Amino acid sequence: MLRFKKTKDNNMNFQSGKHILLTGAGFTKNFGAPLAIEMWATIFNHKKIQTQPGIKELMMDNFDYESIYTSIIEGSYTEDEKKAIRDAVMFAYDNIDSILRKYACDFQVSVKLNKITEFITRFNENRIKGYYLPDNGNKSFIFTLNQDLFFERLYCDSLLSIPGIENDLEWFTSDFRKQLGDPDYCRLPNEGALNRIKSDILQNGKFFLIKLHGSCNWRSYDGTENIVIGKGKKEQIQK
Repeated sequence: MLRFKKTKDNNMNFQSGKHILLTGAGFTKNFGAPLAIEMWATIFNHKKIQTQPGIKELMMDNFDYESIYTSIIEGSYTEDEKKAIRDAVMFAYDNIDSILRKYACDFQVSVKLNKITEFITRFNENRIKGYYLPDNGNKSFIFTLNQDLFFERLYCDSLLSIPGIENDLEWFTSDFRKQLGDPDYCRLPNEGALNRIKSDILQNGKFFLIKLHGSCNWRSYDGTENIVIGKGKKEQIQK
């Protein structure tokens, strides 16, 4: 259970529910999504990476694709190399998203999605057996290490939201099925904007999704194509 109390710089004063869900890479593996080492392989084998010997050499010494991405984007690499890693990483995430969209579009699949969503709903202490309960002041949380759009696409609950950003009205509904386009990428607030809202960031809502490693559809506040994932997220967001 998490407890937050007011401080001089923080107006948050609430208590979490008894149970908090944390999901990692294995959570979507049963849906066909790759684990981290499989993501590395997809990125390494991308045609644009294969034309960049410097990136290939770096990747052969490091199997953490998130740190590789940050090293190249933040390092003294050429614009062609930076574009290559961006395109390869986006290709890998687009592949995951196409897998999840099959579930959203009711394709024949092996995993019983309704059983998974019923399990997730148990962590929303404002809702029991499909009924919303009176507000008891508690906040419910899901934390995920994954950057995919599993929850946004496949978990339907009007109470769930991602704090600190503008949530698309189609997220967490059965309507979010289309392939991602430019309007579907979320621009994050810069440091000044975040400071203005952080004291009230959890006030409006009862059930929150916290994406600890960022998300494949997040972009820096200046609209650049850099994906906010993995290492150095705070620094990426502030740029």
